[in-house]
Amino acid sequence: MTSRQSIRAVVALAATLVIAGCASSGGATDNSSSAPSRSSSAPSTSSSAANSSSSSTSPAGPAPSAGSGSTDAGADSDIVDPTSTANADPDVQPAPNGSTLILTAARASVHGAYDRAVLQFSGAGAPGWSAQYATSAATLGKGDPIKVAGAGMIDLMITGTTYPQQGAPALKYGSTSGAGVISEIYTDGWFEGTTHVVLGTAATGKPFRVFAVANPTRLVIDVFH
Repeated sequence: MTSRQSIRAVVALAATLVIAGCASSGGATDNSSSAPSRSSSAPSTSSSAANSSSSSTSPAGPAPSAGSGSTDAGADSDIVDPTSTANADPDVQPAPNGSTLILTAARASVHGAYDRAVLQFSGAGAPGWSAQYATSAATLGKGDPIKVAGAGMIDLMITGTTYPQQGAPALKYGSTSGAGVISEIYTDGWFEGTTHVVLGTAATGKPFRVFAVANPTRLVIDVFH
């Protein structure tokens, strides 16, 4: 082989190597550009976990209130104080036959020598009651303990009542704010013709009186200071 032929062979070999190298480089570039981005397509784990935690620990809305207490006696300004003497003994009065009352409201107000709880009803007849100081109280039917604010409690069973029909106005079960020496009014609910209410009182053994008034039908409990 002459020197000229040798030079031509070297040039041809070099050109072949350059072309092969370019082809190899181009293929690698194409592969990298077409590969999907894992980080961009994958969901954010931290964001998803935060949302899950937020939804699982989100507090429930407040429970509906049974009503609100009031220091304004004007709502029951028509009530005339009875002449009966208050004392700390149990007080029992049967309901008239045929009474079908539904408890619709509870409130408390401050007066001079006593403070007053008023339970208002819709329906026919008049309420009966059994009221006494107690050291504990339990829900009707289930027997779960009832806790109320105050050092004492008056357990009140109201007869002549009936279960409210669906859609009829009725007081929700639960706590209503008290006033003065009446710390709380707790409505337990209705069971077999009896509505159960527990009054929390600032002290135990203080004189009280219970009486009913009409137009509208109300049961009044006065607890003396």
